[in-house]
Amino acid sequence: MDIRVLGPVELWSAEGMVALGPARQRSLLAVLAADAGRLVTLDTVIDRIWGEQPPERARETLYVHIARLRRVLAGAGGDRSGVLVNRAGGYVLDVDPGTVDLHRFEDLVARARDDTDDAGRARRLREALGLWRGVALADLSGGWVERARGVWGQRRLNAALAWAHAELRAGDPDRLTGPLTELLDENPLAENVAAMLMRGLHATGRRAEALDCYSRIRQRLVDELGIDPGAELQEVHRRILTSHEPAPTGQEPVAQVPHQLPLPVAGFTGRQLEIFETDTVLDRVADTPTAPVILAITGTAGVGKTALAVHWAHRVTGSFPDGQLYLDLHGYHPDRPVDPAAALAAFLRALGVVPGTVPDDTDERAALYRSLLAGRRMLIVLDNASSVDQVRPLLPGSRTCFVVVTSRDTLAGLVARDGAHRVRLDALPMDDALALLHATIGETVAAAPAVAATLADLCARLPLALRVAAELAAARPEIGLADLVAGLTDERRRLDLLDTGDRYSAVRAVFSWSYRRLDPAARATFRRIALHPGTEFDRYAVAALLGTDLPGAGRALDTLAGAHLVTRVAPDRYTMHDLLRAYARELAVDEDDEPSRRAASTRLLDLYRYAAAEAMDRMVPAERHRRPSVDPPDGPVPDLSAAPEAKAWLETERSNLVAAVTDAADHGWPRHAVDLNLIIWRFLYVGGYDAETLALNARVLELTAELGDRTHRAQLFNQAGATWSRRGEPERAIESITMALEEARGSGDRRNELRILANLGICHARVGRYRQAVETLTTVAEMSDELDERMGGAQALANLSEIYRLQGYHREAVETGARAVSMYRRSGERIGLGMVLNNLGLARVELGHLDAAVTDLREALLIHREFGNRDSEGTALNGLALVHAGRGETAEAIRQHERALAIYRRTGNRSREHDGLICLGDTLRRSGATARAESCYRSALELSRAGGDRRDQARALVGLAEVAAAAGDVDPAGAYWREALDLYTALGVPQAVDIRRQLRALRAEPG
Repeated sequence: MDIRVLGPVELWSAEGMVALGPARQRSLLAVLAADAGRLVTLDTVIDRIWGEQPPERARETLYVHIARLRRVLAGAGGDRSGVLVNRAGGYVLDVDPGTVDLHRFEDLVARARDDTDDAGRARRLREALGLWRGVALADLSGGWVERARGVWGQRRLNAALAWAHAELRAGDPDRLTGPLTELLDENPLAENVAAMLMRGLHATGRRAEALDCYSRIRQRLVDELGIDPGAELQEVHRRILTSHEPAPTGQEPVAQVPHQLPLPVAGFTGRQLEIFETDTVLDRVADTPTAPVILAITGTAGVGKTALAVHWAHRVTGSFPDGQLYLDLHGYHPDRPVDPAAALAAFLRALGVVPGTVPDDTDERAALYRSLLAGRRMLIVLDNASSVDQVRPLLPGSRTCFVVVTSRDTLAGLVARDGAHRVRLDALPMDDALALLHATIGETVAAAPAVAATLADLCARLPLALRVAAELAAARPEIGLADLVAGLTDERRRLDLLDTGDRYSAVRAVFSWSYRRLDPAARATFRRIALHPGTEFDRYAVAALLGTDLPGAGRALDTLAGAHLVTRVAPDRYTMHDLLRAYARELAVDEDDEPSRRAASTRLLDLYRYAAAEAMDRMVPAERHRRPSVDPPDGPVPDLSAAPEAKAWLETERSNLVAAVTDAADHGWPRHAVDLNLIIWRFLYVGGYDAETLALNARVLELTAELGDRTHRAQLFNQAGATWSRRGEPERAIESITMALEEARGSGDRRNELRILANLGICHARVGRYRQAVETLTTVAEMSDELDERMGGAQALANLSEIYRLQGYHREAVETGARAVSMYRRSGERIGLGMVLNNLGLARVELGHLDAAVTDLREALLIHREFGNRDSEGTALNGLALVHAGRGETAEAIRQHERALAIYRRTGNRSREHDGLICLGDTLRRSGATARAESCYRSALELSRAGGDRRDQARALVGLAEVAAAAGDVDPAGAYWREALDLYTALGVPQAVDIRRQLRALRAEPG
């Protein structure tokens, strides 16, 4: 028996291929084969086959498929009735894993990894790669299929790169170019594949082709991601330019080998016993049968946990050739520890997962993360964890991985349940503490050992406190060490901290010593920075907090940076360590009265509110009247008079603006919170920051209820509705927009009502209520004339144009869209102009007016890129792909479709993703790539059903019908067309006529 999943799912016996039956039966075999020899629970089988919405009688249906699959297996040669075994809670495909091509592939790759001979390694990897017959599970669709396909595809990519490296080292580069060229075509943004292909081309004397390969991928990276090639690719390019052969690296590169460790702490001292203990734990990796080895480094704040973890990690990188992951979890940040979901997303991106394909669900992210780490020798450093709950989702499942966690918590649950080995750090021994001081201030310590020992004791021999004290001493060599120690002793008496035995108090004492030596302006700055709600800040923010000018803020920041109390992270951008921030907050409460603190925070909120409004006025001037009008603050404001500077400022300050809304809402500035949220909404919406948009809207809605502000409450409901619509949840969008309409009518704000109705109309269209949509938008157009609201009229026409196109009335769409374009051009509102040009171009494509369509779509593309509107950029690219397809330029059409899809997946726009999949499927089908086309249609059908988009369901079904009809599968084709006909008939659109014609033609065919 031979089970194959690395391509279409197939079962082979000695007599040949065995018919497996319908898709659900093939899915069942694939699900069990992926875990051959292991129990798969019943719930897991159902979830993998049907996803989150199984049919009501899923178990009964599954039992039927299991019985049929047993009969198929029994007929596959010999008595196979005992192969599919029912065990407690699930089923086991009781075969040798080597029976399944996936497991043979993984076994060959693992054996190749241990092979020391390059030629032998290359042979094994060639054999492994030869098992692939195209896309894994090519004839199936669904959530689990997509996830498995992604993980297995990444392993295939890793194996291909390892094979190429082995061939290159074995002196056989001629084998590389063909397979790597195909691999790069499949993964056009894979820099590691391009680098290896360039090496192979150069090694065979094809230098010009290697340089051309670099130029092509560099252009793709710039066009699609807005980034330059990474260091590895640039280095290969440089070597080829200077005619140097790429030097062997000594280890196999794999796809996305991350090296994320930060620089080790300079002058690391001591901890020899702990290092020896940690080395001993590392030796347990080979002895652990299943689970990863976990090392927990615990201890109080400032004891040197991070320094030890990073220092040790750098010592042992050679033991982890597949990479090192590092993340500061900010577990003790006062407000914002890193959420495990965000941490998983960061790690998945580092492991090569395209951002737009990162799952939304935390459990799914964790599962994909464990899958990518399976069998890889990797080191994962999780720094500054607050709890076991923050760490546990980030643990790999592979015994080949080693995890280091640092925390102030004892992590007892990690030790008890997950078998972590704990290394507890305490204060440094005196000899090590003196050595650390000596590394910073040199012979001063040797000249006065007793004074240095007193200093070490006053710092509680904590590395953080010792370093701060030593750096202060080094910065003031004119003051003797004894005087510095006396100053710290005086502070000890005043604060009465060092006698408590609390190590955190020792840190506070050292910080207070540093703080008291500052001039008054720098002290005030230090306290005021603690009031900032974000993690980074610039001179304008500090000037607002202080109520001073920019030069004064700059001087105070320079002083703090020199005293190591803030860190400069960019030319005019600073941050503060969380311990220092906590200490600064205490000082602000102790030394500043509440009115002065409130006044400082108000000035900062005034700055952000006004600057954001100025920036948005540059970005979207036509919507100025929709945003709250705010007065300029008293202090300095950045110059945002040009659109590029405005956009750059918004991007840089985005996290601060979001934090400011939340801070204002939580601490008594409701009007600032409402205003600022309304001001930045369009920027967040266009940028695709949906999670932040919805969270802020929900919080600020509470405030509008308290304020009795129905006008702004209506705007917030409307904005939430637009966001839900973009996320592919139109019914939820309609619910929110309907609430907005009630608020607008209750407030008597007819202009607001008009804008809300325009959104409601397009949402009705997206769930197929075209008549209701047209009636709503006709009302909007009439109201716009009545109120002399030209922008409302333009939006109504733009939305009507889209509805006409969705129904198939393309001439009406062009006529209406052209009127909207004229109105937008007269108003100068470019974001709306770009969107209606998209629709106009798509309608012209359907009419065959390709040259005019190109003009519209290219202008739209420029506008979308100007404003960072990624979703609409994807739509323009998709339209240009349709133009290329119409001209017979199939390869370019497919490339542009795939670029559009990549954007939709990065932004999470589900509704546009299924449209993009259908368009790509149509182009592939017409080019003869029917297997890929069918996969696109099935994925689109699944997405559109989840989002309730009946039109795209019908389009996907038509595509599947065309594929089946072309293959001569009359019955499935008829079933697909009939289901599509029911949908189109319910929608009342002309496509229903075409399908009836297809069905008549199908019935007329013989058989």
